[in-house]
Amino acid sequence: VDDLGRSEAVNALSNIMQQRKNWQTFVKPFLTHAWPKQLAYKGEMASRAFARLLAESGDDFADAAKVIAPLLRPVSHLDMFAHYMTKDDDEKHDFARRFPEATLSVLATLVDENRPTIPYGLPTVLDLIAESDPTLKRKAAWRRLRDLTL
Repeated sequence: VDDLGRSEAVNALSNIMQQRKNWQTFVKPFLTHAWPKQLAYKGEMASRAFARLLAESGDDFADAAKVIAPLLRPVSHLDMFAHYMTKDDDEKHDFARRFPEATLSVLATLVDENRPTIPYGLPTVLDLIAESDPTLKRKAAWRRLRDLTL
């Protein structure tokens, strides 16, 4: 299956997760045991789809980030992903405050130096991460992402 096919499969998993609230019982086991781990299968389209799945993972975000991070590669455009990490108008987002370390880990994987644009809201996300856990400002990943926003 090519990158488009993998991204469609991830979108289907995201829909299943949202409709049935079954990260633990279906989506996580599938990604852990059946999803290919080889570098050749880490495509940009699939990584964007995984970002969408993470944005919709709610209370399972930290666990989902741990499982999904090894399946990601940097992407050119994250659209509104960083913004979703800061939404506090509902309980299923605001990950930068609720899960600062997991949020930083995912962003560090998805955003690299060769991106054409800075993800919308990245400076705000980094501020919230540092506010929630000041020790994360000492991590190389946080400093690298901050440097990209300057």
